[in-house]
Amino acid sequence: MQVKEPWEVLGLDLTGPLPETARNKKFIFTMTDLYTKWVIAEPMQSKTAAEVSAVITTKLYMFGMVRKIITDQGKEFVCK
Repeated sequence: MQVKEPWEVLGLDLTGPLPETARNKKFIFTMTDLYTKWVIAEPMQSKTAAEVSAVITTKLYMFGMVRKIITDQGKEFVCK
């Protein structure tokens, strides 16, 4: 895939479970701009679809919409 400009295509991923933090966070959600390679990382308590979608929505409100989102088809990214 050829990406021609910043914030055109984002890659999403979820890592964990990791050792739990003092604030009960044990997953790390990442959004990577595939043009600039800029990464946004957000600690999360769980990897439910509801929590993942809330983080995505918040970040898109902060930084703007994108043309395409790519995931690894993990269950938190796929509609039932």
